Amino acid sequence: MSEHFIPFRKIDIQRLMLENHIGDKPFALVMAQVGAIFGQECLVRLDQLKNLYQPLDPNCETLSIPDEHQVTTDSSAFRAALIELLTRANFQPLNQSDLETAFQTESVFKVKLHTSLDDFGELTLHGRGKRSRKETIKCWFGLRKRVINVDYFERVLLFVNFKPLEYFTSKKRKNLIFTPGSTILKLFSNVPIADLEMLFPNSEVRMKRLDQIIIGLPAILGIVTMSAKILVVLGFLWAGLKWIGTETGLHHEQVDVGKLAAEAGLVLAACGAIYIFINRQLMRYRFKKMQFIKALSDNLYFRNLDNNAGVFHRILDDAFEEEVKEAILAYSFLTEGSSTEADLDAKIEAWFSSRLGTNVDFEIGDGLGKLERIGLASCSGTLWSALSPAEAALHLNEYIRKLHPII
Repeated sequence: MSEHFIPFRKIDIQRLMLENHIGDKPFALVMAQVGAIFGQECLVRLDQLKNLYQPLDPNCETLSIPDEHQVTTDSSAFRAALIELLTRANFQPLNQSDLETAFQTESVFKVKLHTSLDDFGELTLHGRGKRSRKETIKCWFGLRKRVINVDYFERVLLFVNFKPLEYFTSKKRKNLIFTPGSTILKLFSNVPIADLEMLFPNSEVRMKRLDQIIIGLPAILGIVTMSAKILVVLGFLWAGLKWIGTETGLHHEQVDVGKLAAEAGLVLAACGAIYIFINRQLMRYRFKKMQFIKALSDNLYFRNLDNNAGVFHRILDDAFEEEVKEAILAYSFLTEGSSTEADLDAKIEAWFSSRLGTNVDFEIGDGLGKLERIGLASCSGTLWSALSPAEAALHLNEYIRKLHPII
């Protein structure tokens, strides 16, 4: 997956670009004007997203005023606008292979989950900031520890729309842990790729095979042992009754009621012991499952950044930061002289490597496209050139006046 995310703050990139233009007031003004233009565009986009999301928002606090001319929106319209925003924020869609890796790879948190993707009418999963780090995990029942490399995403966005109730009714599924037909929007941080399935709202905790053996094997052996004891006691009891009834006759020999009662008591006691033992093993199973659920809840609690409408507010801010960084980087390096797209891309990526010690796959086409759209750069053949800072400041001043005629 190609990673275009620039892992530095906008204000820091601006400061570094100003170092190459010390005392150049027009250049500083251009950077401020670029931020103002993209900021205004973000506000327009925010209103659009809020309008599309309002019918889907489970936490909506406002009332809708009936409007016969209003076009009814659905989740697909919001989803399209959301994906466009995620692209601007340099999020990348996670494909089927990423999900298969998550489903097949052992969880870093040692929790086994089951997720049915068929429950979703719509599913959008995007990630950004793919990294790798070392994690220490326990093995051999906690007696040993080993260090493993864990691939993870710094940010993961999940947008799902569940199928309607009719679907789950036709499948004879009851006691659902989610609401059919509902829409969920969530943003998480530092999510291991192997644990992507823990983000899905319909994930169910299940016992791992080893835990099933640890709990189930003693239960089976205990039940077998106790059942054998019961059979022995029943055998003696049955033999005694048969001998008394057939050999000596109940009317000739006195029945030892005390002995029969003792043997019957042993049978009842053994049955009670089996019941207590089975109940104890079930409690162990439930306790172990609760431990898994707690581990899952703890991890989700500390990784959850935002929910529902708060998510696209945060992503919108990320998109604003990314667009400004891309534009000012492309403009700053292009003011050094005309260049081809490939050469300019290589120059910026080399600067990230030498100046900041970070490898960044800079999206030069996106950066130049923004500059061309607001009139700061143009292409002649294969060469791109930019307006000088003084010319750019005057041009952007007029551009902003057109956006806000009252200024």
